[in-house]
Amino acid sequence: GEARAYPLRVLDWHEMVNDIVGEQRFFIAYCTLCGAAIAYDSYVDGVGRFVFASSGLLRRSNKLMYDRETRTLWSSLEGRPILGPLAVANPNWQLHRLPIVRTSWGEWKRLHPKTTVLSLETGYRRDYTPGQPYGEYFASPDPMFPIARRNPVLKPKDWIYGLSLEGQRKAYPLKAFEARPALMDELGGKKILLLGNSERLEVR
Repeated sequence: GEARAYPLRVLDWHEMVNDIVGEQRFFIAYCTLCGAAIAYDSYVDGVGRFVFASSGLLRRSNKLMYDRETRTLWSSLEGRPILGPLAVANPNWQLHRLPIVRTSWGEWKRLHPKTTVLSLETGYRRDYTPGQPYGEYFASPDPMFPIARRNPVLKPKDWIYGLSLEGQRKAYPLKAFEARPALMDELGGKKILLLGNSERLEVR
């Protein structure tokens, strides 16, 4: 029953959130280079509850995070350990994803009028003006780092909605929702309905 919003202009600087909403402990990993925000339960099955932080390291242009307890490096997109004690113990560990939506503040406030929001008074001296510090990067068509495997179907920085279901993965270009707000598809043996808004970079 609780709702909370996290301004992207704060996440652009800090990249991680560790929080509790509705008694659910979780963290959000935000990759500034690809704009992906993913929420995970902070509990690792069979190990315990962790606090995560940004490592400052990248793998295939995707942010790597680490848990403060074992200092294991994790893939923020895949939610699995890739280097460190937990990766050695069980490389197949998978963090449990939680629902999250990237949308505009106006739309979120309309749907959740009693929402709380992360304050811009973070205790750090940062310029939280929208577009800082990656405004120039997103205004450019070029990626910041070389891409080893390119696919000519889309440009490197085209916005997509990535869906992983039953071991299968598929990318949906946000521009596909310009003509119609709803798409029907099937992935991992399940029928799915995608509701999108290309202006808000939002897909549910």
